[in-house]
Amino acid sequence: MKDWIDLRSDTVTKPTDKMREAMASAIVGDDVYDDDPTVIELETYAAEIIGKEAALFVPTGTFGNQLALFTHCNRGDEVILGADCHIVAHEAGAAAVIAGVQLRTLETNLGQMALDSIKRSIRVGVDIHWPTTGLICLENAYSNGTALSPSYMASVKQIADRHQVKIHLDGARLFNAAHSLGIDAKELTKHSDTVMFCLSKGLCAPIGSILAGSKEFIQKARKNRKLLGGGMRQVGIVAAAGLIALQEVRLQLENDHDNAKILASRLATLPGVVVQEDWNDINMVFCTIISDIPPSLIVDKLYEKGFKVNGPSEGYWRFVTHLGVSDTNIYDFAEVLSGILTSVALSASNQQDSPIDLAMSLAQSNLETAINRLNVLPINDQASMATSAAEPEQKEMMTMQGTQAASQTSQFQPIPTTATMYETQANTSSYHLTEADKPATRTLRYVRGNRKIHS
Repeated sequence: MKDWIDLRSDTVTKPTDKMREAMASAIVGDDVYDDDPTVIELETYAAEIIGKEAALFVPTGTFGNQLALFTHCNRGDEVILGADCHIVAHEAGAAAVIAGVQLRTLETNLGQMALDSIKRSIRVGVDIHWPTTGLICLENAYSNGTALSPSYMASVKQIADRHQVKIHLDGARLFNAAHSLGIDAKELTKHSDTVMFCLSKGLCAPIGSILAGSKEFIQKARKNRKLLGGGMRQVGIVAAAGLIALQEVRLQLENDHDNAKILASRLATLPGVVVQEDWNDINMVFCTIISDIPPSLIVDKLYEKGFKVNGPSEGYWRFVTHLGVSDTNIYDFAEVLSGILTSVALSASNQQDSPIDLAMSLAQSNLETAINRLNVLPINDQASMATSAAEPEQKEMMTMQGTQAASQTSQFQPIPTTATMYETQANTSSYHLTEADKPATRTLRYVRGNRKIHS
């Protein structure tokens, strides 16, 4: 099996050897009856390290967030949260399906909703036309790689408490945020009523997340978990891996952050690569790559060299470091990417035909080849361009051939450009020619097509 260097996400990590041993020897029971000792140990430890009364083991982060909304809110309530947060952008509209709530989304700046916007969005007073503000959701660390300060979270909590509105924290990468800020995770979670964090994002556990809050809330959430189909039986087998994730792997996140800083600094030296320095608080690097090379081609070239990456989302590339990525891997990746950007661009440049080449092609009666190479030019322009570059004794013959070519154009199919050839081979459509790219247009332009957004 090939040893891939996978920079797509920190969800791609594999269980450590110690996790596999613990899973094999885990003492288990039936968690629906609340008698799986390994799950109980995990939930107790998880609640302790984030300063909450109780915790509940759930299958996924999305499950934990949606369970929180379902438990906090009544149907028809309104939830205030960032327009680009995970609950809005990456959870398949589950809030409408499961909790039956309305999402009131606010614009964010580096993951922060403006405090005045939050104040104005809370439904104050009684009006039969209004929904009730049921919850405010924060996310820390944010999906764009930034960490929210405890002072900001405290300010939001003050607003919420003033209006008796609860706060749920999507802390999928809670411990990354805490490490980035140099504080204990409790300093963040104390400003929320409930919190969800993942065991499988950067912590190497194969399955699971934690939802934590008051004892009363968790008791209600436990029943709702069963209602949603999340009641699991001898789940101590995977809870054992979650314990090691929190007791050991959590303490190694510094290495991931250091490697992300190294990667950002290396990428910043590459021509055409612009790194978003203010999105680099945790183990993620975001950048744009200014190049005529199709992103899907860059992805495939990296794949050929042993690196797995996702293409850009909304124009930004995201590379994520984790336990499976070393500093040596980072240097190798930057070098390979540099080579791809340079070699592919140079190859495309070298493949451009000069007017002399085109003239000689026509002069030698290679009409089909010449016309196809000039498929973005009108036939009259092809003939005049080639004729002007030819020797005097060839002009008469070439003029006749150009006239013949005009009547034969429909017999020939254009040779695909590099982009269209690649499009045909791709699994999904990422690029296509715009309607403006008619034969008279000499420059190929690309527009964004289908894209995949990642958690």
